[in-house]
Amino acid sequence: SGIFSGGTVPMEYDPLLGKLIVWAEDRDRAIARMSRALAEHAVLGVKTIIPFLADVVASEPFRKGDTHTAFIEEHFANWKPGRPDADLSFLGFLADELFPRQEAPKAVGPAAETPSPWRTLGHWRL
Repeated sequence: SGIFSGGTVPMEYDPLLGKLIVWAEDRDRAIARMSRALAEHAVLGVKTIIPFLADVVASEPFRKGDTHTAFIEEHFANWKPGRPDADLSFLGFLADELFPRQEAPKAVGPAAETPSPWRTLGHWRL
């Protein structure tokens, strides 16, 4: 609740839209997983800090563990994205147009009263 089409997400709440957590046996593997997850992560319709986070995770100081309270100010004060941040909402629209949603199976019991997004999203999900 609180997020709707056409709405504005205040900057203070951007990190609350979703969390990405990775785990691995050691730091190098965890960083590799995080890099891959950030590269494959898609959030449509709102701008995110994913490109910034990808650059932080890819930076040599971060990889070495040389992080501290002034890390961002020291290493990313003048950061700009390497490529324009594309709004990929049109891909969601296109996928929906090419592959229309099929009617979800009817639920019975208490679940029938509350629609589940997992049942109503159709065959593609983010």
